[in-house]
Amino acid sequence: MDSIVDWLGCIVFKLAGPVLRAMPVPWVFFIGRRLGDLLYVFDGKHRGRVYRNLRIAFGGKHDCAETGRLTLDFYRTFGQNAIEIFLIPRIDEQYVNQYVSFEGKEFVDEAFKLGKGVIFIGV
Repeated sequence: MDSIVDWLGCIVFKLAGPVLRAMPVPWVFFIGRRLGDLLYVFDGKHRGRVYRNLRIAFGGKHDCAETGRLTLDFYRTFGQNAIEIFLIPRIDEQYVNQYVSFEGKEFVDEAFKLGKGVIFIGV
């Protein structure tokens, strides 16, 4: 049974790539966020973990409703990031200029001048 599921997953994956790459980027992002909505609804086990981790990370700063909204936002971002992987072949300088923003670039430049390493964090 697992081999059939794996095979079907592979077929879906191979078909999704060309279809998603043919779509306008905002549509792909929209689809990714809707994928996140579906994951939020059907992934109760991990949804609870995300919620608890956010409560811990923010030290109770947010009430339950706000933490719930943050949990949904996490899933939407996760879904969008997962779908965005299909767009990697389309990434060029124009794509980066339109969809990627950098904060603190001066610190990166300074670290490189000093011969130090840099760790990038994306949100």
